[in-house]
Amino acid sequence: MSIVDNVVGHINTPGSALKLVPIIQVIVLMILAGCSVTIYYGVAVIHMCVMIFLALGLLVSLTFLQKMVNDAGGIPKAQDAEEESDMKKID
Repeated sequence: MSIVDNVVGHINTPGSALKLVPIIQVIVLMILAGCSVTIYYGVAVIHMCVMIFLALGLLVSLTFLQKMVNDAGGIPKAQDAEEESDMKKID
């Protein structure tokens, strides 16, 4: 399998998308830094302000999602979810 197949397979497994949240947060911070530099040089100021507003909203929502998942006990493993569904069928 190629690297792309591995990445796509990892993303499509249940619960693994939340593992990408820290990576996405770093990328959003890089976008914020790039937009800030662009505003400093005076290029497309209005557009960059809108982009910063949107990036901050995404960063806040990702942080909120990560906090909620951590408060709920983390990401359940696929095996735990299967056992839980089997127990519900028995009841």
